[in-house]
Amino acid sequence: MSLQTNTNKLTELKNKANNLPNQNPPAQLQEKSVTPNISGLEVTPDAEYDGLSKVTVNGDSNLVPENIKEGVSIFGVEGSNTGIEWIPIVNTRAPDIGTHYLSLTLETLPAIVLLRDTYSRQYGFGGVVFGRMDNALYYNITGSSGSTLDIESATITESENKFNIQITYSIGQGVALFYAIIPAE
Repeated sequence: MSLQTNTNKLTELKNKANNLPNQNPPAQLQEKSVTPNISGLEVTPDAEYDGLSKVTVNGDSNLVPENIKEGVSIFGVEGSNTGIEWIPIVNTRAPDIGTHYLSLTLETLPAIVLLRDTYSRQYGFGGVVFGRMDNALYYNITGSSGSTLDIESATITESENKFNIQITYSIGQGVALFYAIIPAE
């Protein structure tokens, strides 16, 4: 065979190869979004797809420590919720240092009113137990933390089947203060 014959044959084969139907079309890939749930998830492409090009795991802004029970971890977020609703009272600056009053109305007794400060990321606690014994109202200051939170006194009066309480406390500078009401048995 001559060189021209080989060249013609090679060109003919090349043209036939270029005109063959495409045997390997590009893969059909799918994107999916998933939301975590209580059981594991298996993410697979739908029947008409060859695979997944992207999987997005949805987040949830409610996945924060205060919404998770203390001692429980969900997707790596450690819970800090003790089951007590802490309500902010004051975030002190220099003019806020000193004596303050917390006035609340309770519908049932006995109850405990807790105060908590956040000085230096260490919690200081104080509490007052309110109750009724032999038709007399009473309170008992169960503790206070000292340098940044000091419960000084409390009062309790009854009016229209509700209990009005006032707690006198003093706080130091740079303290965020919270209170919580816990029904007691």
